[in-house]
Amino acid sequence: MSVRLFAHWTAVTLTAACVSTVVSIPFTGAGARCIGTLAAAAVCLIGIALAPTTTRKGGDQ
Repeated sequence: MSVRLFAHWTAVTLTAACVSTVVSIPFTGAGARCIGTLAAAAVCLIGIALAPTTTRKGGDQ
């Protein structure tokens, strides 16, 4: 894994953890867990969409 890819996924993971905590604050019980999980999943999906490519362009592979 490249440093760039490692940095990207570290940032995505930390952002997902923070977002799931912050978004669930106004809710209680099962609602808080559900909303937090959905928010974390959304951040992870965005992270997948924006992930840097690992394929090399041109040249022999």
